[in-house]
Amino acid sequence: MSGKTFVCRLGLISIAVLLGARPLAAQTTGAIEGIVSDGAKAPLPGVSVEASSLSLQGNRSTVTDAGGRFRLNLLPPGTYVVRAKLSTFSSIERTGVSVGLDRVVTLEMAMSPSVSELITVTAETPNVETASNDIGANLDQKVFQNLPTGRDYASVAQLVGGTSTDASGSRQGETSITVYGSTGLENAFLVDGVNTTGVEFGGQGKFLNFEFIQEVEVKTGGYEAEYGHATGGI
Repeated sequence: MSGKTFVCRLGLISIAVLLGARPLAAQTTGAIEGIVSDGAKAPLPGVSVEASSLSLQGNRSTVTDAGGRFRLNLLPPGTYVVRAKLSTFSSIERTGVSVGLDRVVTLEMAMSPSVSELITVTAETPNVETASNDIGANLDQKVFQNLPTGRDYASVAQLVGGTSTDASGSRQGETSITVYGSTGLENAFLVDGVNTTGVEFGGQGKFLNFEFIQEVEVKTGGYEAEYGHATGGI
């Protein structure tokens, strides 16, 4: 059963409380980082960079360093608008920036000397995540609500390469998935950053209808040391 972490649309705080575990921020949020430069590719320090989204309460902002670099952490998964402002330069805006669960989006933003009030750049190509070496995929609602999968989030994992159905289910009706040859009981499962792997057999543990779910992340290999006690998928 390919493991995964995901963010629920409705309140899953009760699950975290009942299990008595502290969620890991890296498993429930993403980040945006990048470089702001001028037309000659020279880095611009002191640029105010701000991200806003319907997924985020308020805005998240920072200022570029001496190398023009910035990073916005702890961003809930969703679609963001990123704005860069600096006096004597035209403000620039990037729309449609998609931040995935446990992913880092890298942006390059070029500012021009002030001529017009605002330059808007609409994201037309997928953002490539280059800050992680793990193997797997992030699946959002648009994917699994429009494809013929089971109603439980574990069935969504079968959409990811390297996964297959396994015969080692620990409970009746439980979807068991093998990841690159491991058994279905070698995976780990996390809900909003809390480990919900079944303590009796090591199976899925918690069942949730995917209509409650915003995003599912499936890690099939190369995942970080923080995801211990698993030899299959996360």
